[in-house]
Amino acid sequence: MGLIASQGRLLLLFARKSDLELRGQMICNRRQQLATRMERVAKAYADALSNTTPSTNPIPTNTVNPYAVPLEGGITPELNTMYSAIPQTQQSLVAQSDRLYTEDDAVASALYEAASAIIQSEDKKLELELKNLDTQHKTIETEIDSVQKVIDKNIERSFKIFS
Repeated sequence: MGLIASQGRLLLLFARKSDLELRGQMICNRRQQLATRMERVAKAYADALSNTTPSTNPIPTNTVNPYAVPLEGGITPELNTMYSAIPQTQQSLVAQSDRLYTEDDAVASALYEAASAIIQSEDKKLELELKNLDTQHKTIETEIDSVQKVIDKNIERSFKIFS
């Protein structure tokens, strides 16, 4: 192979190497997008499992305020005054607690499993593509090295003739 043909081949190999690197970056970008999608799916699943429904627990009017902060001697007078200032009809609604709403957990779990399976299969496919590109990239680098050695030998032989 002549010097000009080797140079042309080297330029083509560099172009192919750059193309493979760009494709690798695009695959990594798609995998990052899949990770973001998986994060959204996991957040939606966590929200579905931790959703609550408000419920009221009536507080008998003859009990001490459960929200008062106890000090050394007992309940703080300010909070007790504030609690007793609430009309009797509303005192029973003061203590609210949230219960977990578990009726939709099975559906949320099924949706999460389905979505994560799809995302994981896409990620595995992209990972295989990336490994394939990596193999091609290493092959191109090896060929670039060999063409570079051929060019160096051609230059060396050419200058031996002139000296």
